[in-house]
Amino acid sequence: MAVELQELGGLALTDFLDPFDGLGYSYLTHPIGQLTEEERTQIEWYALGGFDLINRALRGLTLMTSDLEERVSLIRSALHRFPLEFDTRVTREIGAADIGLSASDEAPQLVGRPLRDAAFLSTSMKPDPPRSPTHRDPIELDLRVPAGTPALAVGSLSDYPLERELLVIDARQIFIVESQKRDTKRWRLYGVVLPEGGVL
Repeated sequence: MAVELQELGGLALTDFLDPFDGLGYSYLTHPIGQLTEEERTQIEWYALGGFDLINRALRGLTLMTSDLEERVSLIRSALHRFPLEFDTRVTREIGAADIGLSASDEAPQLVGRPLRDAAFLSTSMKPDPPRSPTHRDPIELDLRVPAGTPALAVGSLSDYPLERELLVIDARQIFIVESQKRDTKRWRLYGVVLPEGGVL
């Protein structure tokens, strides 16, 4: 695994104590060649648009077919090949409604509470997450993912390698520890991805 450390660029930290003690963003790369052909095919399929089908099924919104079950199994197998060697900081954009809020200004209400998501987490290893027009009233998540968490730096398997995607294993809880309204006028929630079993 190769690592390139980044600064806390883009954050408005005036009068704000970083809840992650200044942990920087790291650009990880993984040896994609260690994946089996089947694993590589499914990661690429997921990254190029299959994520919607899989994540909707994992969240119970659509039927989990035998074909999707097989795809999920292969993606999990791929991620388990690369448990994180150290705590890693990533970001992600979501819509307010995705976490049960009627408006992004309600974001501070989630501090001290867990967010539960049965789906895989597509995150970015950049300080500012990629923006999507599908996210209405967007909120940014700034996440600390603990060492040992299965996760894959998707890299060349994505159509958008500059987004620096880190795909994190499914069925994790995120415990929200802080909120901040940034200079961009967007709310950012800071959270810790809990290990399997949900214990800090």
